[in-house]
Amino acid sequence: MLNRLARRATLNVNYRGFSSAEKFDYIVIGAGSGGMGAGRRAAAYGKNVAMIENRVIGGTCVNVGCVPKKVMLNLAGYMEEASLFRDYGVAGTENLRLDYSAFKA
Repeated sequence: MLNRLARRATLNVNYRGFSSAEKFDYIVIGAGSGGMGAGRRAAAYGKNVAMIENRVIGGTCVNVGCVPKKVMLNLAGYMEEASLFRDYGVAGTENLRLDYSAFKA
């Protein structure tokens, strides 16, 4: 729809002393999984792409949602399984503990 209004978008950037005016064929708002995919696909077709993100690249899922949750669930599973190892003759898991600060970093 925007393509009907203008063939190329002009983005004026003035951020902390950096100033630029560039023309883009495709502007992506949000650098999450969908935005990254759309931007890469447009670039693969030779389009000049701008990506706008107000937080960290990767979006919610990668940084604070799905991926960190899966890592924490996997770790919890390993910790639980380690407590069962002694039933199979594995020694040394009795004092197993998690340094959450190191894990979180």
